[in-house]
Amino acid sequence: MADLMDEIIRKAREAGHFDNLPGAGKPLNLDDNPNEDPATRLANHILRNGGFVWPWLEERQELEADLQSARDALAREPRSARAAETFRQAVAALNRRILAHNLKVPSPAFQRAVLNADAEINRLTRTGSRD
Repeated sequence: MADLMDEIIRKAREAGHFDNLPGAGKPLNLDDNPNEDPATRLANHILRNGGFVWPWLEERQELEADLQSARDALAREPRSARAAETFRQAVAALNRRILAHNLKVPSPAFQRAVLNADAEINRLTRTGSRD
């Protein structure tokens, strides 16, 4: 079935059926969520346009920023035992915050996995990466 669909799409592309579609070459507008509850759509739209984000989403951004700061600090001294221990302590604190954060999100799809400090240390010291 997938092969048939691929063939149909290929033929349509070759025939030029996708050439002058509205919005071609422009980024997709992903602001509207088709699965959004109609009762809260207007409120969400007003909040987004006002620069507001849901508290749990803002908290997630703070967690990611704090994790990146801890990774950057470790990357400055990747082979230091003191830096590794400081990183482990930071990850333990982050994991406590992540577990609390996961209780606040509206769906399991938005939960953040806890961190494995030793795996992070190994990855950062092996690759020298700051990701």
